[in-house]
Amino acid sequence: MKVKSNGLVISLLAGLAVFPVLASAATLPAANNMNDKTITATGKAAVNLPQTQGVVVLGVSSTDSDPKDAQESVRRKADKLVTAIRQLQPLNIATTVIAVNPVWSYKDNTSKITGYTANYSLTVTSNINQVGSVIDRAIDSGADNIGSPVFSASDKARESASLAAIRLATQDAKAKAEAALSALNIKGGTVKQIFIQNSANSPYPVAKFAAMSASTNDKAPATEVAAGNDVVNAEVSIVMSY
Repeated sequence: MKVKSNGLVISLLAGLAVFPVLASAATLPAANNMNDKTITATGKAAVNLPQTQGVVVLGVSSTDSDPKDAQESVRRKADKLVTAIRQLQPLNIATTVIAVNPVWSYKDNTSKITGYTANYSLTVTSNINQVGSVIDRAIDSGADNIGSPVFSASDKARESASLAAIRLATQDAKAKAEAALSALNIKGGTVKQIFIQNSANSPYPVAKFAAMSASTNDKAPATEVAAGNDVVNAEVSIVMSY
């Protein structure tokens, strides 16, 4: 989509999520003649922001010859797990899997059902300093499946970082265009077009586990989780007349 304003055309590329900032441009006057001599420059920027929350998938399972018995066993395990995690008051808890599946055996080219496995999974979102406690509490409560935690910054922080990256990339593009023109003793004119594209890269650090050196009379330390940074990138190209 292109928006024209006072000789300036702003093109929004896929992946940009800052529409409120540019919404008023559609009501501005139409662009002037675009047949000027122009120079195009591209600027890039990256903004780091700390990861402040983590998501962990916790699960329990049970196998029995009867599907109802398997499901009832998992229900009891799930109730215990959910109750224990809720006591920590995480940011969010959501059930993601409830399933009962047959267990097959294969012998002499013949297959038959030998039992049923019931599964229950819970996704927990918590502050970064609480992720280790969530993992420990889950293990203590009978969880037999714990997925690797995924860390990220908050949505609000990522939005602010996205806008900051766009500003920095725009300044970088403008400085490059002006430097090129200055080398030729040419004075820059009006910016005619702006192309904006930003994206995010979120590295997921491996959780560190605290040394379980406490004695049997002491409480063991919580699992230590070391988060990293999210990186929000932006790339801006400008077309400037001269």
